[in-house]
Amino acid sequence: MIAEVCTWRRLTTAFLTACSLTTGAVSLWSETSLPAVKERWVELQTGNFAFFSNASPRTLRQVATDLEELRAVLAQLAGGGRPEPVPTYVFVFRSQRSFEPYKPLYQGRPAAVSGTFQPRPEANYITIDGSTREQASGIVFHEYVHHLLSERGANLPLWFEEGLSELYRTFTVVGNEAHIGKLIPGHLQLIRSRPRLSLPELFGVDRDSPTYNDPARKGMFYAQSWSLVHYLLLGDRRRQAQVARALAAVEKGFPHEQALAEALYADHEALTRELGDYLSRVSFPYVRQPVQVSPADEPKPRPMAQADVLYRLGDLLAGQEPIRPEAEEHFHAALQADPEHGPSLAGLGLLAEGRARWAEALALYERAARAAPKDALVLYRYGELLLERENEVEAARLVLARATALAPGFAPAWSALARALLADGEVGEEAVRAGETALSLMPARPDVAGTLLRIYLLAGCRDEAQALVERTLAFGARERARAWTTLLDNDLNRAGALVTGGHQAEALALVGQVESRLDRAASQERLRHRAAEVRAAIVDARLAESYRLAVARFNAGDEEGALELLNQVLAGAAVDSELAGAARRLALLIRQPPAATRAQPAPPAFPLVSEVETGQLNRLLAGNRYDEALQLLDGVKRRLGRAAPSWVDAKMAEIRRAVAHNRFVDQYNRAVALFNQGDHVGAAAVLEALLATALDRDQREDAQQLLEEARRETGER
Repeated sequence: MIAEVCTWRRLTTAFLTACSLTTGAVSLWSETSLPAVKERWVELQTGNFAFFSNASPRTLRQVATDLEELRAVLAQLAGGGRPEPVPTYVFVFRSQRSFEPYKPLYQGRPAAVSGTFQPRPEANYITIDGSTREQASGIVFHEYVHHLLSERGANLPLWFEEGLSELYRTFTVVGNEAHIGKLIPGHLQLIRSRPRLSLPELFGVDRDSPTYNDPARKGMFYAQSWSLVHYLLLGDRRRQAQVARALAAVEKGFPHEQALAEALYADHEALTRELGDYLSRVSFPYVRQPVQVSPADEPKPRPMAQADVLYRLGDLLAGQEPIRPEAEEHFHAALQADPEHGPSLAGLGLLAEGRARWAEALALYERAARAAPKDALVLYRYGELLLERENEVEAARLVLARATALAPGFAPAWSALARALLADGEVGEEAVRAGETALSLMPARPDVAGTLLRIYLLAGCRDEAQALVERTLAFGARERARAWTTLLDNDLNRAGALVTGGHQAEALALVGQVESRLDRAASQERLRHRAAEVRAAIVDARLAESYRLAVARFNAGDEEGALELLNQVLAGAAVDSELAGAARRLALLIRQPPAATRAQPAPPAFPLVSEVETGQLNRLLAGNRYDEALQLLDGVKRRLGRAAPSWVDAKMAEIRRAVAHNRFVDQYNRAVALFNQGDHVGAAAVLEALLATALDRDQREDAQQLLEEARRETGER
């Protein structure tokens, strides 16, 4: 059953959840001392982790074995592993004293922890006190499971996610077997000695609940979550089958509340009795899983240069919230040891970015890229700044392309490259490849999926775009509705282009398809209004064509045929429109005496928009060159005056709405990306600026919801 839980990691999540041990008040504690020059630090590269340690070789090897074995078992249970989208760095300190300066802070002092896990956009950071390895490993195992669930898009209820993570906390390897789910005596003692939460209370706890955030109450929540998941997955075959069916339903798109309702939520009393009986047992089952970790070609540690040690420890400090000021001291010390140490220059650039000193950051990144031209992380940070702050799209594209070539598995560089190619406007195979690679490495990121969706649409890959919206793991209900809005907006743009190109039947069929899918999208009223406008433009185009045929028949002497067509125009056109006026004048002309008719010049065709102009307009719209399209239509209006067909105004209004929608999508996705990178202040600033603009109701709700989450993360009220 644990294997089935592990395979179920295919739902969307908007954001990575940071380890709760890494947050704290603003630091007043700055007693970090730089590591001594003679202190021995080594680096060890294994298949999936990079270790940095001043502990004994035996301790380092054991920690490395622990983590590789845990990852191997999780990969086996999940039906095969896949590369991590970012590297995972593990710092193994030889003692509490050595670890103390680099611990996360709590209320201004080093937290009382022996291990932490910090997910960050560019890497994951694990810290372990090697002198208390078993206790530290348990914490790291718990947080590493959280990380894997989040990264693969699992949207489990909080009690289930915490219970599952606690199940792996006791992970051990004995011989060739991994033992998972062994008894945690402290949890069992707490449950047996104190009043418990009722199951409805347990199921209702979320990350904002006092029960989850109050240290005096959180222990019981963890203990009960562990005990319930232990019972459901290991204690009762009938319950195992129910949970398996529920998780299969969630994998197909059902919300977890609905999927788990039948299995767990329907009869709380029965489940409470069963769990009570289970917890009164003397012994408890656990999983014994064969381990297939080959010790062959075991890597050997290599000594680290002093500049590298200082950089790695400074980078660890720079990733804490708030950023530790000691990080800058470490980077400067590294540059004293090696004045052209590229990673340390980039570290100072990152700190300058955090202070909004963009010119200083750019200069540091340029220098870092020259000093370390083969360091993918340095190039990525440089390219990101060029793209996001300097708007140097072409320069960013070149730098980010080098980063992806150097580190093909480094997902953030692929994501940034895709955004650069999208911003460049020339979307082709390179952009599609970058977007697809980024999403394959980060399947749970809605901003990455959103970038690929827009690339597909600009590249003309309509079928691939719809498949992405329907199947991608990154989209939950709200994200999927927004993606459908983008897709249907694009379809209505295509329908409008078909109208101006004279393909009314195809345009009408496309509008019908859009209208049949409106229930899947956000902004339904806006889309319905747009569809009605395109339908009106189709009617106008057909009536204009009827008028042109009437003119042709009149000029050919078929006055009865001309009148028949003119009557159709007058029945369908607005009474006060230019088209109706032209039709009335021509009908009057036909009904005049023959002599008068011969004295009249042949009436002009209507409307007078040339095929060259409509062709150019279609090309501009296909390339999303909206400003140029508006200029073209404005020129048509000035030339034709009141004789301009009504679809010109409708098309201009449609283009302006598309521009506004794309602007919202760009800024909202930028805020999502900043949130995912841990820059909650930056995300809030983008969202506040966005909310100051004109938005429709759905857009405003989405932006407001994300802003509230960003403010919660920064502690604002």
